[in-house]
Amino acid sequence: MRVLIVDDENHITDGLAQLVDWGRLGVTAVDTAANGAQALSRYEASKPDLIVTDITMPVMNGLAFLERVRQTDPDTPAIILSGYDEFEYAKKALHLRVLHYVMKPIVLPEIEQILSEVIQKQCQEAKRKQYTEEFNRMVQSQLPALREQFLYKMVATGLRPRDISREQLKFYELPEEIVAGALLLTIGLYRTTERHYESERDWQLFKFSAMNIVQETLTSEPSLSAYPLQYMEDRLPILVCGCAASETKEQALRLATLLLDRIARFIGVEANAGIGRWYGESDKYGLSFKESAHMLRLGEHEGYQLTLCAGEEQMSGGEQTHSNELLRLLTEALARGDETESLRLWTDIERRLEADRPGLRLMQTASISMISHLLLGLSERGAQLPEGDALQSFRVFQDIQTARSREDVRRIIGDFVRTKLIEQRAGGREQASDYTAMVKNKVEAGYSQPLSFAQIAAELHLSRNYLGYVFKRETGVSFIQYLTQYRIERAKELMRTKRYLISEVAEKVGFIDAAYFSRVFRGATGKSPLEFVSELSSPSGARAP
Repeated sequence: MRVLIVDDENHITDGLAQLVDWGRLGVTAVDTAANGAQALSRYEASKPDLIVTDITMPVMNGLAFLERVRQTDPDTPAIILSGYDEFEYAKKALHLRVLHYVMKPIVLPEIEQILSEVIQKQCQEAKRKQYTEEFNRMVQSQLPALREQFLYKMVATGLRPRDISREQLKFYELPEEIVAGALLLTIGLYRTTERHYESERDWQLFKFSAMNIVQETLTSEPSLSAYPLQYMEDRLPILVCGCAASETKEQALRLATLLLDRIARFIGVEANAGIGRWYGESDKYGLSFKESAHMLRLGEHEGYQLTLCAGEEQMSGGEQTHSNELLRLLTEALARGDETESLRLWTDIERRLEADRPGLRLMQTASISMISHLLLGLSERGAQLPEGDALQSFRVFQDIQTARSREDVRRIIGDFVRTKLIEQRAGGREQASDYTAMVKNKVEAGYSQPLSFAQIAAELHLSRNYLGYVFKRETGVSFIQYLTQYRIERAKELMRTKRYLISEVAEKVGFIDAAYFSRVFRGATGKSPLEFVSELSSPSGARAP
């Protein structure tokens, strides 16, 4: 700690400098000056921690000196030594935030006591300031994680605008508009190559890299008001804020395009983006997340690099409510073992139920009612019920009652109706094999063009989820994995002829973008198309896999 003593009387500056036990007070350096101008120069050079000054001095008096100091430094403590007790001096000293006004002649024990109190208080203030700065640095270093947790809580628990204070938003460095409207953009990452499966640690590194790409993209695009949340398995939700639905959706689409391109280009991971609807109140943001996650599930059978928006699903279905007439027709089709008609009717019921978007409790009640209706109708018609019908029905009712989401209810009832009613009554395994063969035929006939799994399912009068389940059960791979591998094998055949450029091969097997084809080819074979062609020209090229 440094002290500056200012007085035009040498015996006072020398006496204080020599007689006060500065070491005991924690002072390491004492500077002196004979007037305000000299003191100002010393102050600027050494920045003392305490100023002790007289008032009446030549060139520049002590009050003028303190006025100059206070222009840039409002905090350094000051003590005035004066032989004058005039009220104007005291009032001005108070204005200049002087801590003590000591009258001359100086009594050494008194001035030491005052100095001790001021220095002790200064040390305490310095420690408090240090602790505050350290705490603020710690908070700032943890702020992204704290903000992420707050946003996750806002989305997951449905915080209402009145539950979020302006002070909270200021602390987390969030704009007030964040509670006035937003939607959820969710990025889904997919393990499509062997290197993604080598170890869970490796996959976590891919996810970490994807998060870095998201954060760097948002930093480089300040016009995008968006905040990433924490991963939910392999899905990364991003809250995109905006007061207008259309503008916010445009921002989300632009961000999704940037992220899908950069994630694929920089770390070679396939991804899709699901975008939920815009909501004008923060307690509805959770609905937008569920919608974005649902869109990702719909896109799993269609391919990668896709952006799917809630409300744009291509579904047919007429009225938005299922009816007893449809259930009656389904019961009759089941009773006569007509699987094709049963599947068509059940798919129609599923679509109508999804379009209604009932609440969880209502959907649970409706699902139990439908199963009961079907079982009772089959019994009345003398049809054979599923194996272990009473116990099986009881278990499915229990599963529906304990389901925690509409998606779980839809999956439970769909599996029961298809596997226990439709397939079991109509030799479903053979029919499932037929469906798989039909899908394979579609791939063989149309692999060179864009293929929509949803369209294939619609042509077979099946839901895409059920057809995806049957196809993977029969082949061991998803539709998109099968389609990709089929295209890669056809590409190999074309490259073995040595008649086409890589870009031509890519186009002939259904890849519009040659760079994307090269990335997928490397992921499937471990080598680039050029490396594959080069091996064909080597002595062992004829045996290239």
